[in-house]
Amino acid sequence: IFSPDSKQFITAGSDQTFTIWGIDGTKIKIITADAIYVKTVAYSHDGKYILSRGGDNTAKLWTANGDLIRVFKGHECTIYQASFSPDDQQIILGSCDNTATVWTVEGEKLLTLSAHTNGVSAASFSHDGQYMLTGSFDKTAILWDRKGTALVTFKGHSDEINQAEFSANGEYVLTAAEDATAKLWDLHGSLIETFGVLGDVEYTEATFSADGRYAIVSSKDNNIIFWQLANNKN
Repeated sequence: IFSPDSKQFITAGSDQTFTIWGIDGTKIKIITADAIYVKTVAYSHDGKYILSRGGDNTAKLWTANGDLIRVFKGHECTIYQASFSPDDQQIILGSCDNTATVWTVEGEKLLTLSAHTNGVSAASFSHDGQYMLTGSFDKTAILWDRKGTALVTFKGHSDEINQAEFSANGEYVLTAAEDATAKLWDLHGSLIETFGVLGDVEYTEATFSADGRYAIVSSKDNNIIFWQLANNKN
């Protein structure tokens, strides 16, 4: 992942560490961050913090220089996803213990989101901070308000959801699953478009382009596909 100012980037992996690099490839620091493996890392929007999570069931907040600030404990299983709120004052964690949790960056747990029946593979805030989105191995994604009320359940995938995210304008949700498809939804839960062929290959991730014109879908057959969104074909 790149830092917000694009001057650094981070790699993470199964050796229990993440590495901070300069954009010129200079290795700045190696940080031992997890007792088992580092699943992923994220920068705060202002670039001041790094959030790591992984196989030891914790998330950890670091300075941008790799100094540990605090550890978030409470999940009973691997934390698959974590992200900052738009104002960088809160974080959301998604775990294979079937729940997602919301915390202040100071370490206070605010909410436990408990509507999924299997592990939570994706968890994020909307770009305006008014909503949260989770995706799960139970084949559904859920839209939540900031009080932790489940508002909409996105149903349609026939296998585990690996990725779920908001579009930049907050009007759409994109999900990707092991059923070989990615799906575009509106916030009311209505399916707008399905990308891919059911059961053809296993799609592992999907994301929006920054300008909102494309859904970018990766698959285990070594392809990356750019799908032009139906509402942006002009």
